[in-house]
Amino acid sequence: MSIDFVLTLQVPRSNRVHYHAVSCKPFSMLTKLDVIRRHEREISTVGLWGCTHQIFTDRCITRVQDRNNQRLLQFMLHTENVSDHAHEAYQFSQLILKAKGDGDLDGLIIWAAAKMGRNRDYGYKLFGIAHFLGYMVCDHSVELLPETRVNLTKNDRHFLPRFNPIQLPGAQNET
Repeated sequence: MSIDFVLTLQVPRSNRVHYHAVSCKPFSMLTKLDVIRRHEREISTVGLWGCTHQIFTDRCITRVQDRNNQRLLQFMLHTENVSDHAHEAYQFSQLILKAKGDGDLDGLIIWAAAKMGRNRDYGYKLFGIAHFLGYMVCDHSVELLPETRVNLTKNDRHFLPRFNPIQLPGAQNET
C-alpha cells in the first residue's frame, strides 16, 4: 500500500473523530493497472478500520488555492505547537468574522491584532492558525494578498480539548 497520510478529522460540534486516508498520485498515473490495483487494496484495507480513502492528484486544487495555502502556511511558519495558540486563534477569528470582511486582509489583521493587544506579525500568525484549525475558511477563488478584500466564512469547528492519555480507560503508566 502507499497511503501518504491519514487525517484525523473532528466531527463538527462533537468530540468524535473520523480517520481519512489520502493517497497522492500524479493524475497521469491513475489509469495504470498497478496503481488501480493498489488503490483497490488501500480502499478495502482502510475500510476495515472504518477509515475513508481519497486519491489526491495534481488536479485536485487550483493554482490559486495552492498559492493561498502556501501563504497561510507561511503566516504560521515558526509556530511549534498550533494547539498552544488555538484559543487565541479562535478569538481572533471571531473578531475577523464579525468585521464581515470589511476591508483588505492587511487592514483586518492589523485591526483584529490591535484589539487583542498584539502586533501585525502575530496577527498574521493567528490568521494562519485560525484557518488551519478551521475556525474560518478563505475564499480560494481569489488570491489571498495583503491588499485583497477578504471573503471568509465561519466553519463552526471547535478545537478538541486536550486530554491526558493516562486518564484514558486501560492506559498504564510507563515505569
